[in-house]
Amino acid sequence: MSTTTKSKSFPTLIALCFGTALASQARADDRTVIVAETIVHSAPIDVAPTIARLHGGDRVHADDQTIGPWRRVALADGRYGFVRDVETQHSDTSPANLPVGTPPTAAGAASVPASPGSVLVQGQQSSQPQADPHLLGVMFELLPFGTLAAKSATGASASSDGAFAISVAPFFDGALSPYIAFGLSPQVVLRVKPDGSSTESAKEFDLRARLTARLPLSAKARAFARFSPAYSIIVLPSAPGGSAQVDRPNPQGFLVDVSFGTEVAVLPNLFLVTDIGYQAGFQSSSDGDLHTSYLHIGAGFAVGF
Repeated sequence: MSTTTKSKSFPTLIALCFGTALASQARADDRTVIVAETIVHSAPIDVAPTIARLHGGDRVHADDQTIGPWRRVALADGRYGFVRDVETQHSDTSPANLPVGTPPTAAGAASVPASPGSVLVQGQQSSQPQADPHLLGVMFELLPFGTLAAKSATGASASSDGAFAISVAPFFDGALSPYIAFGLSPQVVLRVKPDGSSTESAKEFDLRARLTARLPLSAKARAFARFSPAYSIIVLPSAPGGSAQVDRPNPQGFLVDVSFGTEVAVLPNLFLVTDIGYQAGFQSSSDGDLHTSYLHIGAGFAVGF
């Protein structure tokens, strides 16, 4: 068993972590959580992944010595983790002598087979996963491949490749569950024009709602699939000054976007978001149709709250 150390260096903490995990003759101490909630980390550092949460009044069987400001505990499923020692205190009532296989008590205590450094946790938190934090952020997208399809009121049609476009889209996602979120993400697309054209670009404004399905990959990362219906407006450039031409009406209509990506926690409440997807618009005006479609790839960041 490693003794108390004041060292805060990352290598020393990791070495001590492995040393304690491999110790075969660990003594135990009964502790009670004295704060509303304490996080159980996979290693004795704040940035280590969260593997569980304990709540005020929960009793745990833990190592009798600390690792700096940390104390090792073992969860009911056999995993080991680390909590802040100041968030627990010595418990006078010991659950250590319960026989192997003792079922959960009415108070919610659960036991694991007896072994050095094993843990008993009372008041287990519900196995129902909690909703993820709501996210507020912004995405920056590259739209390297696109198509502009036009059809006049007389029936004449033409299609061309779109120029390399870019977009920016702030967003809000409200978590309905750990796996589903609903939100809004207005987007502005710049450089909407045929590839190689020297004319002034149009701008596209997409007023998007979005439904997101998430799949956790680890304690810090999750994948998602997203469906975003939108109302789209293409703002055409004004006619040149002094020209006899009149401004054309702006095409508008329905747009749909489907994308896939990841959200990775780089800090406890800061997420790096990446995605790839495809959007197709069905805009029209009294002058005819102007449909836009783009493949997009992007990255951004979000704050959880």
